[in-house]
Amino acid sequence: MIIIIMRHGQAAFCGADRELTADGVDEVKKTARNLCAHYSIKAILSSPKTRAVQTANAVKEALVRNNSAKIEILGDLTPSGEPDLCFDYINAKFAEKSNDAIVLISHIPLVQKMVEYACPKAEIPLFVTGSAFILEETDGRFTAKAFFTPSSEIFLD
Repeated sequence: MIIIIMRHGQAAFCGADRELTADGVDEVKKTARNLCAHYSIKAILSSPKTRAVQTANAVKEALVRNNSAKIEILGDLTPSGEPDLCFDYINAKFAEKSNDAIVLISHIPLVQKMVEYACPKAEIPLFVTGSAFILEETDGRFTAKAFFTPSSEIFLD
């Protein structure tokens, strides 16, 4: 299974909440197109925060294959969420292992904490807005595979 840990796009305050800026939407679309060129996305799990849900919708729009993938809101993906709870949920929900990818859309610091949890020895790049860290799970172990930003793709193996 491929797990893509993605940070929401650039956001600005809009009332009491934060929403994606035009630049934020653009950067998310760029990253999403690149992700879709390499991975078959099966599901999108998103923080309930507006900026994350908007990011999830932009990823879904970019899907070329499996554009029927559903967006699911997961309360554990908020900035104060716990990585172990997120991974427990993924393992329970997606028990059958496949080469399909699952996108988790969240925030700093959780995106960093999830990578640290799954791959303690991985060198974690700066999670700029709209970036995504790709992990591959095999037999319960995670391997760092790639890091995508709106302007680059870095393959780690």
